[in-house]
Amino acid sequence: MQIFIYFTALFAFVFLAALLVRVLRKKGKNSLQYLLILYIIAVMGWIFFLFFEDASRRLGNLQAAWILERGKYFFITLVPIWILFMSHAFAQDGKYLTKLAYLVMADPVITQFGLWTDNKFHLYYSSLFVRGRAIGLFSAAHIMIFFTVMAVALVYLVLFMRKASKELHFQALLLIVCTALPVFVNILFIANTINITPYATPIVFAASAFAFYKTVSKYNFLENTPLVLRSIVDRISYVYIVVDAELTIVDFNEPAFQAFPSHKLKKGNNFSDIINTYKSIFDYDKILNCIAEARRIEKPVKAEIIYHPTEHNNTDRFFQCEFTPIFQKGRYRACIVMGQDVTQSKKDYASFVEQERLSSIAQMIGSVVQNLRAPVLRLSNSMENIASIIDECQKQIDEKSITADEFVEIIREIKQNLQSQRSGLESFEGILSAITMQTESLIVENDKVFSLPELITRVEFLLKDKLDEAQCTLKTTNNCGSEVRIKGDMNSLVQIIQALIMNSIQAYNGAEGLIYFTLAQKKDLVTISIGDYAGGIPLEMQDKLFKQVVTTKGKHSSGISLYMAHATIIGHFQGKMWFTSKQNEGSEFFIEIPLINAETDLEIPEQPLS
Repeated sequence: MQIFIYFTALFAFVFLAALLVRVLRKKGKNSLQYLLILYIIAVMGWIFFLFFEDASRRLGNLQAAWILERGKYFFITLVPIWILFMSHAFAQDGKYLTKLAYLVMADPVITQFGLWTDNKFHLYYSSLFVRGRAIGLFSAAHIMIFFTVMAVALVYLVLFMRKASKELHFQALLLIVCTALPVFVNILFIANTINITPYATPIVFAASAFAFYKTVSKYNFLENTPLVLRSIVDRISYVYIVVDAELTIVDFNEPAFQAFPSHKLKKGNNFSDIINTYKSIFDYDKILNCIAEARRIEKPVKAEIIYHPTEHNNTDRFFQCEFTPIFQKGRYRACIVMGQDVTQSKKDYASFVEQERLSSIAQMIGSVVQNLRAPVLRLSNSMENIASIIDECQKQIDEKSITADEFVEIIREIKQNLQSQRSGLESFEGILSAITMQTESLIVENDKVFSLPELITRVEFLLKDKLDEAQCTLKTTNNCGSEVRIKGDMNSLVQIIQALIMNSIQAYNGAEGLIYFTLAQKKDLVTISIGDYAGGIPLEMQDKLFKQVVTTKGKHSSGISLYMAHATIIGHFQGKMWFTSKQNEGSEFFIEIPLINAETDLEIPEQPLS
């Protein structure tokens, strides 16, 4: 039996040595790993000195045994201290103990002082015997400190298990058991109720060291993802799934577990099998194509994925997903699928756009009514005048008192009123034509994507003859990259820019002038500006420009184009439009529109994987 105990102790020592080497070889060690190293060394030292102390006593060398016993107790007092420090780090996410806690370091000092001076003061061993063991003041203090520290460490480990993620629950439970077991064995040894070898406690602590090693490894390198990062991902991402090169599920978070069929989403299962099984509720081909595209271009790919909560539910949910490929030493390892539920955001945005449109249309109708009053009043007065002239003419005919000059004057007045009616009808036609043209561009939902060079080419082509005729120069400057693109109806934007440039041409009133057309990029926005040096906009018109249908060009403009251009930029392009103007200097109009980046917002072709 004794031989078996020796071999077990030797095996525990060799095992701990191998474990120590393994931890020491790791690069970039943190505080937990250094504490683990100290703990392993303490248990190894305990076994080492115990073995040679026992051997010395058996050989009759009591002096050597006396010295080795002091060394043994030095390591015994360190074991619970390192356990306490590691347990606290687990429970408090790596935070250090307060200075008061370092008072436990007094145990090694007290114990060593009591042992080395026992022959003189008898503070460690005395004539007092408890359960067959000599107990002194310092040995009693050592025992009390030992069990108190271990009890506090166990409390910290319980707290750690309560707050740890599901992946760490088993390790935390194993750690609690492996920490409590040597405490129980040590109680039996001290109580001396049954015959327990002194090697039992350090051997069990060796098992505890292995449990701490596994937990530290899992805590620091959980699925190659730090715990803190996993916590952050749980908070900011609705769905987080990692699939390897064969589409095997490596990891996922709690929101993904709730969103996907829970009985299918398990580590080791194939992700393609899940979405293929539920093809009716997932955009199957798009998901797989995004993963393949990210792997091919070695860059993240963004895409919107539509998801039906159930196969028989028409309420779609929309996820803004990003597929990030992971490469290691040039080899594709995995793809991280992160998705955010943007269903409510899309609804809110659609509601906002609709409100903007309704508001724009309501303002337009009010302004149109206000502007139509003048031509309507003109027509009404003209019709009353003609009716009055006819009555007067009929009266003179009946009295046979009309002269040739009077007849000519009547004809002239009728023509004058007809001309007034014709002018009013032209105003009607101009306003209605502008309303029809601009309202169509506002209501149309066009999601085509076009580049800024395309926009510039179209504008310059359409205005070339007008600029030559007016002897005006258009200076175009594009400060945006070639990859910048805009989503929307290019014809509507061209029409707005064309109208602004025509306003500048007309503002020069036939004189030569410079008009600058500039495009600039700032983060995810493109700003288009059209400016001139034609004298500026009158102050009384500036406050009304985007709020009412007004014009400074009299009968040459309906005034509705600029008003509706502002509404189109807001309602259709989700942008902004404003202007600056200084009298006797010039004016500049600005259009700010969200852009699409070609590198991050890739269009994924809808085609099956080869």
